[in-house]
Parts: sequence; structure tokens; C-alpha cells
Amino acid sequence: WALSNITAGTQSQIHQVAQYPGLLANLISHVRDSEWDVKKEAAWAVANMTTTATPDIVCKVVDAGALGPLIKLLDVKDSKIVNVALEAIESILKTGRKCNRSDFEDSLEKEGGLDMLEELQHHESTKIYEKTLKILETYFADDDNDEENAPSAFSQNGAGGPITFDFKANGEGRAPPAPVSFNFGMPAAAPSNSTFDFSNLA
Repeated sequence: WALSNITAGTQSQIHQVAQYPGLLANLISHVRDSEWDVKKEAAWAVANMTTTATPDIVCKVVDAGALGPLIKLLDVKDSKIVNVALEAIESILKTGRKCNRSDFEDSLEKEGGLDMLEELQHHESTKIYEKTLKILETYFADDDNDEENAPSAFSQNGAGGPITFDFKANGEGRAPPAPVSFNFGMPAAAPSNSTFDFSNLA
């Protein structure tokens, strides 16, 4: 509880937490392994560091292994903590873009974060759904638009239903495309009574 308040404080306070030997790693381990009450407070502290700190501190938090435990929190029943984790993840991805750390997005995908985000599009909380959709549209929509005729990455759940993204679409079960033929206009056939005399060429 104390650390979550400290990490919500000044940049100097956040910096001290990030620089104190072993403290950041210990905090992340609590997000990953501790009982729920401790895990929840540690999650607030780590999230505060990613959403209010300078880019170099955010990178330090990610490099210390915070992304994996934050992704796991997307699967808990506490909507407030899910939202906290989403805000932290969004801030991490935003910082990654600013600092040319494309590995942040790669790490999220390797940790199963993309699958988790896809599942959250069906969450009962409108706030969580909207934040999830924003993250997917901002940081992962381009992955599915590399080819003009790629399978659709999103669908609408019924008339007027929410739009959801699916980045695992691979076109399985689709009929093969119809063969394409080209007709450039063959020259008209010579009249039937046309004759050619090659005897004068000798």
C-alpha cells in the first residue's frame, strides 16, 4: 500500500523506487506470485510507475520483467485491476513507440497478451471493452493489413453489435480464388481467300 502511494507521487520518488537495489524486482515478483491482497497493491504500484514515470523508468520497469505479470492480471475477475493492467500496458506500448522499442509489442504477443486482449473484447465492462479496442486498433491493427486481400481482422457481432478484432484469421476453409484470365485482344484472322507467295524471296 505504501509503495503504491509512493509510485503515485513525484518523479523523484518513482526514480528512487526504480533505482533502489532489488526493490523493483521484488515488487514485480509480488505482482506475479503473491496472494491476492498483496498482488493487487503491487499491481497498483507497478502500474503507477508505467503511467506516471519518465520513458527511461518505464523501460526499466519493462526490462525488469513487469509485462508478463501485468498481462496475467487481464484474466482476473476484479474489473478495477483489469483496467489498471490495461492502462499500464497501454502506457508501456506508447512508450515503446516513442523510444523505438518494438520489442515491447513482440514481448506482449509472446506472453499471450494479444490473445488476452482479444478475449477482453467480450468483457461485460464497456470501459474495458473500449480501452481494449483502442489498444488493438492503435498498436496491432496494422499487422493484419499488410496484404490487401488478407482475411478480415475484425467482425461485427450482430447488427449494431460491438466490433471485435481477430488477429489469428488465416483464411482456413476459404475456397481458392477463381483463376484469373487476361484477354489482350487477339488480332483478327486473315480472310479465308488470302494467299501468300514466297517464291520471289529466293
